Amino acid sequence: MITPAEIKQKAARKYPTFLAALLADEPFFPLIIPFRKPAASVDYMTLKGWVDQLMAGSKAEKGYSYTLHLRTRE
Repeated sequence: MITPAEIKQKAARKYPTFLAALLADEPFFPLIIPFRKPAASVDYMTLKGWVDQLMAGSKAEKGYSYTLHLRTRE
């Protein structure tokens, strides 16, 4: 999984690329930050805690920040 702090860190590393795109008048967004899926051994409550933490830091909750795209997998 990924934490809000890790999302911020990964986005900050893209800042020089963002500035270059801005100066070249090229599109930069959407910025996609992939992450590993959790191990199958992670219990449901731990996973739910991680998702809740991600949701709390998202644009949907704060009005700014990152956007999450959730999907159900079987």
